[in-house]
Amino acid sequence: MIAASITLFLFQNQLFDSFYCLFSNTERAFRTYKTFDGHDDRLLMPDGGYIRLSELEKFYQNNSLVRGDPQQVAKIFESAMHYMVGGGVWAIMLFRSPNPIDSRNQV
Repeated sequence: MIAASITLFLFQNQLFDSFYCLFSNTERAFRTYKTFDGHDDRLLMPDGGYIRLSELEKFYQNNSLVRGDPQQVAKIFESAMHYMVGGGVWAIMLFRSPNPIDSRNQV
């Protein structure tokens, strides 16, 4: 019984270490979709606020925790954030839509 508990505990830690970033980013993409409906460049942040990807440098300029150049910091995180909004949110939209083409974007 004790060995099984220890094995389960170690397995949980391994799962957490392996998949936390993927789960966290997928969860943020889903919350972004639910909040903004996926039709703009906003991304929810972990604190509940949001950023516009077009103004990413401004977010890091106004952050007291950033000690480096805000432009360089924005470039580091830019591709991951674009992936969450561009890939994650759109994948959720396609998955939840009965029609793969969103009727609101049709002419």
